Amino acid sequence: MCWVMDTRKIIGALRKEAFKELERLSNFIGSVGDPEQVGIEELRIRLKPVFERYGVKYAFLFSLRARAGVDRDYDIAVSASLRSALELGGLIVDIAVTLDVTEDLVEVVHLGSAGASILYSVINDGVVIYGNEDEAMNYLWRRYLEFLAINEYVNHPERRIAPNRANTTDRGLNKLMTNQDTKPLDNED
Repeated sequence: MCWVMDTRKIIGALRKEAFKELERLSNFIGSVGDPEQVGIEELRIRLKPVFERYGVKYAFLFSLRARAGVDRDYDIAVSASLRSALELGGLIVDIAVTLDVTEDLVEVVHLGSAGASILYSVINDGVVIYGNEDEAMNYLWRRYLEFLAINEYVNHPERRIAPNRANTTDRGLNKLMTNQDTKPLDNED
């Protein structure tokens, strides 16, 4: 019976010691971070040659990785003169190879064709990882405001009710947006 009590004491003491050690290790890991995570500065250094090779003018890291510094994937928005979807795919592959991850963990958004929600997300939590930071943020804000202004202009209630009363500015915008002569967007002829 005596040895049973001693065993219980030993097990209790070992548990206490194990929990203390787990807490210490947890604090240590929390202070160091995930060794697989790549920091912002390291991203800038690693990706600079890739962005230069593809003619990227500005690049932003956005989403959870930009906000918290950790995430499974890399969400990157770029301003670049990419000539095709194949070139965009090449950029994704080269980023993945450079970061030593699979391509499914890299998402690249072209800011020239991004919608308002993506632009807004990049504005809110994006971090410039390539290009002049002030110029990049000015570009991003201009792009967002242009997007909002065009949508407001096209969706204005007066233009939707009476499309045939469009003035010359309306016809010019409609021509630009429909790639036709002077046919308004809402005209079904």
